[in-house]
Amino acid sequence: MKSNRINFEIPASLLKEVNEAIDSVSAKLAPYLLTDITKGDLEGYARMGEMGLTFVNTAIECASTNESLVPRYHNLADAKTDMKYFESLRELNNKIGQLTGLVTMNRELAGVELLDFSNDVYSTVKRLYQAGDPAGISAFPLLKSHYAKPRRKGKDAS
Repeated sequence: MKSNRINFEIPASLLKEVNEAIDSVSAKLAPYLLTDITKGDLEGYARMGEMGLTFVNTAIECASTNESLVPRYHNLADAKTDMKYFESLRELNNKIGQLTGLVTMNRELAGVELLDFSNDVYSTVKRLYQAGDPAGISAFPLLKSHYAKPRRKGKDAS
């Protein structure tokens, strides 16, 4: 990579403030989010995308115009409430997703830069170690384990 695009540090006070804000948002939403949902609860059901959203809006509109279209085991008012809830969470999810995406990409770029730096340090240390330089001799054992080949299963450690 050889460039350093990430070259700043988030102040501890700002991180504290952001974490407190996230905790506050989580606490405010807690009464409106089920915590016992599992992947199994959703297994086998279709997920609502844009086409599904159009279908649902049309179905609610048709049912609102003629309530005889609503099966007896369903409740139109509940469906309308669920729709408002879905839309609210969709908006939040989009905003949180954008922020999460930016945080993830920046964290990953910082990691790329750090590994690039560390690999170059290791190359320098290895050359110094091979040349018998004291700095290389002391640092090489600390860094070489990263490049050690993992032992294969079933092979003796002899």
